[in-house]
Amino acid sequence: MAKKKETPQQKWARKNRDKLAAACRRWRMRHPERQKAATYSWRKRNSKKWNAYQRAWRRKSRHRTNPILRAKRSKMGDAYNARRRDYRRRNLVKLRSDARRYYWRNWERKRIEHHAAIAKRKSAPGKYTEKEWLQLLTAFHYRCAYCYRRLTRRTASADHVNPLARGGTNWITNIVPSCLPCNQRKNFLTAREYLRRLRNKRRR
Repeated sequence: MAKKKETPQQKWARKNRDKLAAACRRWRMRHPERQKAATYSWRKRNSKKWNAYQRAWRRKSRHRTNPILRAKRSKMGDAYNARRRDYRRRNLVKLRSDARRYYWRNWERKRIEHHAAIAKRKSAPGKYTEKEWLQLLTAFHYRCAYCYRRLTRRTASADHVNPLARGGTNWITNIVPSCLPCNQRKNFLTAREYLRRLRNKRRR
């Protein structure tokens, strides 16, 4: 494919980027309304690209965006919450579909976030990362810590050795991988109490 020939203006712009940027700034200062209209027009034509840029910027700049959003919510108060409720009511099907799609793309992260939220509700300190969880699974050779059943990343569940309800923490040092049946049967028992129950069952 033949390379498109540069115009004289494009050559000048490539060699004089600083001059061009200064000229653009001067033009924007002289014509703010035309600049605003051009910006909105571009965003409308390139909404996907613009939304992706905004999401990436917000992820990198949480230290700047979070205080601004908190201040906005505090200032608007109930009006902000009412607007959110109204938007959710009008777009409920779409929001649920997006949430399901996001969950299945990021199910490991969402599972960890869910544990952190439970720990927060119970005033338990600590949190762990996805990397720490995968390292723990490897250390246990993808086996349940109680019945030694073979696990996968999907079937493994994080169990608190000392339960949150009994003063346990949500740090990775208080967590072991377990199968779902063991996790559910253990309930509010400590790991030692549950293992004792399993041994007594086997003896019968």
